[in-house]
Amino acid sequence: MKMTRLFERLKPGSDAGEDARVEWLRGIFACSRYPLVYFNLPKCACTTIKNLMYVLEYGEAFPQPLDVHKPIATGNALIGRHEPDRLLTAMASRRLSFTFVRHPLKRAYSAFNEKIFHESEHSFRGLRNGVLRARWGIQFPARLDSYSADDHAENFARFLEFVAANLAGETDVRQDPHWLPQSLLLHRQRKRGEIDFVGRLERYAEDMAFVLRSVGVAAVDDLLNLRFNEGLPPPYPYREVLTDRVLDLGRCIFDDDLQRLAYPLETR
Repeated sequence: MKMTRLFERLKPGSDAGEDARVEWLRGIFACSRYPLVYFNLPKCACTTIKNLMYVLEYGEAFPQPLDVHKPIATGNALIGRHEPDRLLTAMASRRLSFTFVRHPLKRAYSAFNEKIFHESEHSFRGLRNGVLRARWGIQFPARLDSYSADDHAENFARFLEFVAANLAGETDVRQDPHWLPQSLLLHRQRKRGEIDFVGRLERYAEDMAFVLRSVGVAAVDDLLNLRFNEGLPPPYPYREVLTDRVLDLGRCIFDDDLQRLAYPLETR
């Protein structure tokens, strides 16, 4: 959607209420020091990117990196949906708007490990200990020393079966952006505003350097070294869970992503 149309829809005095304006701008962030707008896609280095933008704004690291997603934490650091007028102005005056994508099955594996397998403040404990155990039969070990790569591959496959059913509208669980296909998320974001550049997580340093230099950021190399990993590492590397079943499910669920984003599906 062109910026002029977006302004007409969301400008003060338009038919859109304040709640609708805030909701419409969900997942979009900007700095005030640089003409840079970020369209957030979960599980695509969003924690690192938001913290990097905080550093751009303040010249120092955010004290609690994982809290950067909370609107009250970002405050004036990242202009977001709770400041719709400022965000719309930043979007209209941007020099570059951007987002990042990643390999869809690796992204799903990351979401499974961080949000489901490991329990933390940021995980989906209700989903983990409720429907995924009861209906989908995922078994979470009390101890990792008796938990094999085959066990983890089986659990990941059952999670993917849940995702397939969820995306088909066959569950009572909301369709969460952590596992929604990126092609769908990009389509939704592009209805909110223009995205000038889509980077790939697999070449993060090169693509983020392009983003930063495009808006005149100095000391780019130092900023590229910033990394903020939200969760514990998976119990087994991605390559060790690529059973035929996992690959078949990945091909079925993320076919649009694989084609539209030009990612190959690995073979064993």
